[in-house]
Amino acid sequence: MAEKLVVGQMLWLVPPDRQQSPGWVTVEKIGRKWAFVSGRRKVDALTLESERTGFGHDTHGTFYLTQEEWREEERRRKMWRTIRGNIDLSPPDDISTDAIRQAAALLGITLPDGVSNGGD
Repeated sequence: MAEKLVVGQMLWLVPPDRQQSPGWVTVEKIGRKWAFVSGRRKVDALTLESERTGFGHDTHGTFYLTQEEWREEERRRKMWRTIRGNIDLSPPDDISTDAIRQAAALLGITLPDGVSNGGD
């Protein structure tokens, strides 16, 4: 949940298509549910979620409290894509079952019964 927005506050907006550049927008008005920002955009005043179309798509993009918050999210996503892109369907021969259990625990993945407790 985002901090309470105030009129005049700047938000970092990342448009839904990569043809437009990210940039700062200003909170101009705050209602019960929506905050209205420059460019006639609406953002949920509590969650910072963009207004959605009838098809569930962001109409304005993604809003962040700071540019650094967005950069951190971009780093996190790039790191995850790198990890996903380097995982094969079969485990490498030099990775032990214990290492796989540790990785699963770190990632919050629950292994099937009989697998995670050494019953393999």
